[in-house]
Amino acid sequence: MSVQQALKLYAEVLQDQPHISLSSFARDVEVPYWKLRDARRYARRAKVRQARCESHRGQVRDVALANPTYGYRRVQRQLVRQYGQAAPGRHEVRRLLRELDLIPVQPRKTRRPFVSVQTLLRIRQLEQDGQTHAAQKEQLSD
Repeated sequence: MSVQQALKLYAEVLQDQPHISLSSFARDVEVPYWKLRDARRYARRAKVRQARCESHRGQVRDVALANPTYGYRRVQRQLVRQYGQAAPGRHEVRRLLRELDLIPVQPRKTRRPFVSVQTLLRIRQLEQDGQTHAAQKEQLSD
């Protein structure tokens, strides 16, 4: 029997026999008490967490679509400015952006052509020769 099934059965048994404890019920259905206790305790927290995650999902989606080049850090800072303490954390924003497939394109380095020192010297020499050649043409035309 799974823990969820045992908890459902326990809720039904409590309606008929409100005095039965969780530990005695766990012993009867042969499920460890701590599993039932923890599942019941954290079920409420999981519902609250799920609701909070859904609201954060909408907030992250809105900011990321309004600013498509923002990464998760800038999205999170923007959320803090808008919502204050109720804003999701950086890691949650990162996870939600990945789930929503809103990860911005990373800028790539542009490759600059390599020019050797010898080529630069040759270009300078040609430019100087061209200037002297142009000066000689001017003198001849005058």
